[in-house]
Amino acid sequence: MKRKQVAIIISVIAFVLVLVGVVGFVFYTVSDKGRNSAPLPSFVTEEKWWVVLAAEIARDSEKPSKKEPADKMGPYEKIEYGMGIDKENFWYQPSSFGEEFLNVNGNEYETGTHLRLVDRDIAVEGDNVVFSYYTDSGNYYINLNGKKIGPFDSEHALSKEIVDASEQHVGFSFIHKDRVGFVVDEKLYGPFHGVCINTTSSTEIKPEYNCTGMDYYTTAFQIEGNNWGFYYPENAEEFNRRVREEKLDTPSTSIQDWYVVLNGEKYGPFASRPELFVTEEKTAFVGDGSLWVDGEKKSDFGSSYDLGLVKDGLVTSIYEDSETNKKKYVRINDKSYGPFDAVESLSFTIKDGKWGFSFL
Repeated sequence: MKRKQVAIIISVIAFVLVLVGVVGFVFYTVSDKGRNSAPLPSFVTEEKWWVVLAAEIARDSEKPSKKEPADKMGPYEKIEYGMGIDKENFWYQPSSFGEEFLNVNGNEYETGTHLRLVDRDIAVEGDNVVFSYYTDSGNYYINLNGKKIGPFDSEHALSKEIVDASEQHVGFSFIHKDRVGFVVDEKLYGPFHGVCINTTSSTEIKPEYNCTGMDYYTTAFQIEGNNWGFYYPENAEEFNRRVREEKLDTPSTSIQDWYVVLNGEKYGPFASRPELFVTEEKTAFVGDGSLWVDGEKKSDFGSSYDLGLVKDGLVTSIYEDSETNKKKYVRINDKSYGPFDAVESLSFTIKDGKWGFSFL
């Protein structure tokens, strides 16, 4: 083989390696773990909007510095949506003559007349700041540590738990057209096809094109301390297709395969929508009647309908056993207590390493 041909081949290989490195940098997936896990779908690179979004999130930018809060800022005619967190971490949105300002940690982030920021759409923890807002043009954006990201669809902009932060991690979930995405730090996970869940009946699953103001997308997203997680339906596209073609009035939730992602690890598939809880100390979820704690399957039980975490090392769950006429049980870590006819308003008392619980 001639030297020129060898040089060309080496150049092509080098280009491919560089390209793979770039794609690997921009498009993130999570590793597989759990039972029968399929690879997490990567980004669809031909969809320009998602490619641009990934680049926006990954770009280098200097995080705004903290400034000492001034005793007075204004004068203002009135203050709307004002909230002080503490001297180190604070935000407020004063309004003066129709113009609104958003100030976080002494830095003015945005100015406009229609920011429409509400308290549940901002998270400030340590040096991490993330919030959502509208601009004068009506576009909806996310500001992630000073990075302006978007615009996003405004139809479902106020979904639950759309932004979250801890001192270690910061991120948000969002909807763009019929797709759902998750951002943790500077990594984008998605896009995923979404489905709707009715707010008045958590078991009623609807196709994404039929979402209304009373519904919300499957964008469970939590950050606590060094832990973070979310879940999503992997084959929701097939689910939505069947709903359209078969005109199903009450689609079965089993059409989807559900997956849980915790700290970059993927678990699933599960036939029904999981329950996910994250605290600073532990991660836990229930999938198909199995309790998973910190990535390990702990136990199988009947049909769980509640799961909670108590900080001092206690993992709690409430479940019912179909073999005992739907009697209720309380599980603390790996031990069950019951049966009970009903369990409501479960509460715990912990002192000196001892604990107890009560309920109605």
